[in-house]
Amino acid sequence: MIPLFLIPVIVAFLLVRAPKILGIFASVAVLAVVYKLKGLNSIEFLYYSVNGVVLGWFFAFAVIRKKSLFAIAVTAVVFELLIQVVVGTIPQYEAVYRKVLDTAAESVSSLFAMPELSQAMINFQWKILVPFSETLKSAIYALVLGIVLHRFAYGERRKLSEFNMPYWSVWVLAAALALAIFSGGSRNGNLLLLGMTVLYLVNGVSLVRLFFAQPGRSRVGEVLFFLMQIWLLFLPILFLGLMEYWMDLRGKLVRVQEK
Repeated sequence: MIPLFLIPVIVAFLLVRAPKILGIFASVAVLAVVYKLKGLNSIEFLYYSVNGVVLGWFFAFAVIRKKSLFAIAVTAVVFELLIQVVVGTIPQYEAVYRKVLDTAAESVSSLFAMPELSQAMINFQWKILVPFSETLKSAIYALVLGIVLHRFAYGERRKLSEFNMPYWSVWVLAAALALAIFSGGSRNGNLLLLGMTVLYLVNGVSLVRLFFAQPGRSRVGEVLFFLMQIWLLFLPILFLGLMEYWMDLRGKLVRVQEK
């Protein structure tokens, strides 16, 4: 089958740049093939339909309507969180998903001669690490795809520094934090908080990009800065993204550029 990450690209590109009937045909064809090979109740059909075809239609809509990069990233994050809710709630999907994770963990352990994961680490992987990494991957993929499709559609270049969290998002973050606390740290209770963490992390990255886009800033310095964040788990960048609400960092950087 075609790799999952290519499905939204193909569907969105056909809807934006080709006669829309081709996009419709491609959507139906993908679902028909996955249904024939894997079945309607398979986890593959779930992913290819939601994070493939439907997401491709939303991407096309966002590009045609010239939606913000924030709206594009939120769309991808919401769809990934919905997938994570389903696989964490419906037993048949959860069993398959956990089996895939266990196989991957065993492969990594054997490759690097690592000891088997403890139960606490397995729980952390299931509740936090996997949902966060999958959501972050979806957000990055959505932003890259949105920028590329916009260039194809309008010949205009969009920049990651345009990404901007609206001020009302801090209230969503507060609600997500409350939900995580009162749910007792359950997997589904953590998902909204993980999604908001991803968005604020991207917000921090956009601020750094805006800073280094100023005249006289070094591109090498930017690369070194991001490499250093790997050792710091990108926590300073997340902090920057969160502080934007209170310190108006983006506004200050824009005013410096305009001088």
